[in-house]
Amino acid sequence: MKKGFTLMEVLIYITLLIVISDVLLRLTWNVIEGYSKRGVISETYYIGRIISERLKDDLRNATNIDTVNSNFGVNLATTTGSKITLISDSAQTPIIFSVSNGQLVVSYAGVATTFSSLDYKISSLVFTNLSTTNGYSRNIKYVMILNSNATNKGKIYDSNITIQSSIELRGH
Repeated sequence: MKKGFTLMEVLIYITLLIVISDVLLRLTWNVIEGYSKRGVISETYYIGRIISERLKDDLRNATNIDTVNSNFGVNLATTTGSKITLISDSAQTPIIFSVSNGQLVVSYAGVATTFSSLDYKISSLVFTNLSTTNGYSRNIKYVMILNSNATNKGKIYDSNITIQSSIELRGH
C-alpha cells in the first residue's frame, strides 16, 4: 500500500484552498474599502459642521440684514456675483457671504477669508430671508450642499451632504 495523496486529491485541495483564499481576500478588501468610505463621509460631515458653525456665528452676531445688497433665494455657488450682506455693530461690518470656486468666502469689512478645503466644494448655498415685515424678528435660513471628492488610500470616494439651519439675528 502506497502512502500519500493521489493527483486528484491534491488538485481538489488546491482548488478548495484557492476558493477559500479568494473569499477571504474579497471579504478583507470590502472591509478595508468600507472603512475608507466611512472616513471620507465622516470628514465631509466634519468640514460641513465647521462651515455651518461659521455661518451661524456670523448670522447670530449680526444686527441687521442689508436686503438691498443681498441675493436671497439664489444659489451663491452657481450665480456669479451673488452674495448676502449683513450689518454688525463691530468693526467687521459689513459681513459678506459669497461662494467662489466652490469655497465659502466671508468678507469682514472688506477683508476676505476662505473657509473650506480643496477636497470639498460647496455646490449649493441658498439663503432665505424669514424676517418679519415689522422688523421684530430677523431670521435667515440657509441650505448648503457640500460635495467631497477626497482621495483616500489612492481611491476617490464621493460624498454629498446637505446642511440646513435657521438663525435669528441676536444683535438687533
